[in-house]
Amino acid sequence: MTISNIDLNALLNESNVMELDSINVESYFRGVNSRLGQLSDILKRETSDPIIPYIEIIKDSIDCLVLKHALPKEDQLDFPLTIDPTESGFPTYKDFYLLQRDKERASKVLEVLPQRKTIIEDIRNEILKGRNQEHYQILLMRYNYFSRVKDTNVLKEFMVGNTKVRKEEDEKKFCTLDWTCIERATNLPVYYRMFFTQNSWTEVFNPSQNAKIQTILYQTQMGLTDIKSIASTINKEIDEISPKQIMKYVIGPFYNTHTKNKPNLNAILEDTKDQSILKFRVERVGSVNVKLVGGHLRKFFGLEIEKEVYGDVDIYDRRMIVPCGLKQIIGNYDENKRPCRVYGVTTGGDIIG
Repeated sequence: MTISNIDLNALLNESNVMELDSINVESYFRGVNSRLGQLSDILKRETSDPIIPYIEIIKDSIDCLVLKHALPKEDQLDFPLTIDPTESGFPTYKDFYLLQRDKERASKVLEVLPQRKTIIEDIRNEILKGRNQEHYQILLMRYNYFSRVKDTNVLKEFMVGNTKVRKEEDEKKFCTLDWTCIERATNLPVYYRMFFTQNSWTEVFNPSQNAKIQTILYQTQMGLTDIKSIASTINKEIDEISPKQIMKYVIGPFYNTHTKNKPNLNAILEDTKDQSILKFRVERVGSVNVKLVGGHLRKFFGLEIEKEVYGDVDIYDRRMIVPCGLKQIIGNYDENKRPCRVYGVTTGGDIIG
């Protein structure tokens, strides 16, 4: 789906949104990007997880939003920042869409703006003459924003990667396919990785040339289907590949004083100075068996097709990043008393895991 296919009016009418005023925008951005950076650092020291580059894309996108919403209210480029305050805490789908639109028009905007060096020289001259340089300050802020967003890989509402062959053995290609989305049901960034096999004598599976897989993956961004159902649908509809495992990485929710938190979460945040929490979880489902399917003729000629049988969805990795003082209180449990890897962050930025 391209940007032009999106109904902007529908995005602007999102029901569960909270508009942040200029006073709160800076503290909000600082909190969410700080926690995202800490999550990235934690994962980097443990493993070369495929989710890490995706977290960096989210951070870079939020850095662009920082520059965009630093403009005074009367000089804003389009709409104020909005977040989904309920079990998300992230900027809304609309905000990331507008960011992508700004990226697409950045080159043309920069063509009509003065060069940065020229703007700075104009500011200097106005200061020396004792005159108001606000106009040039606004031009500089616009230039900085469009320069940054032009060169940034910003978060997209939906994207499918290419198949990567990891190894070949026993007449099988062992492959992975990644895709990402901003999940509409939760307004959370989600990263999927599917491990699958295909016969070694066949062409490497190309998702862009398979209408069925495009439809199935596109529907995952609605957030209404669990990964077992996704795996089962692919397994049933697409004979060329055999999905062995699907991983789903969910970044968030992010909680702070701007979000609408449940009473049990507010209760553990009451006595903390830094009231911000970021959650992260990984779900997985895998094949536990295979079965042969096909009609009587296929069975007679030995042409039955192997299809996977999947186990239950397992949330095998659940984490929270919290203020250090809060970790001392809750230990390694979340606000619902479920086991969880909790990391406390000191005022100096050290991570206690």
